[in-house]
Amino acid sequence: KYLNVVRECGHDVTCPDAKEITYTLKEQAYVERIEKAYNYASKVLLDFLMEEEELVAHLR
Repeated sequence: KYLNVVRECGHDVTCPDAKEITYTLKEQAYVERIEKAYNYASKVLLDFLMEEEELVAHLR
């Protein structure tokens, strides 16, 4: 959802750490990738809102 917001505003949201997911029985491998993707999406959205949309100025 986070990346869709940024994408709809015309920005590239390709994650630099994106890799193909292969099946494994080790859950930790999935957890690490999911956390990296979530952190990337959160950072991209926060940067977009704070810098480009000047969220702080709108909240005053």
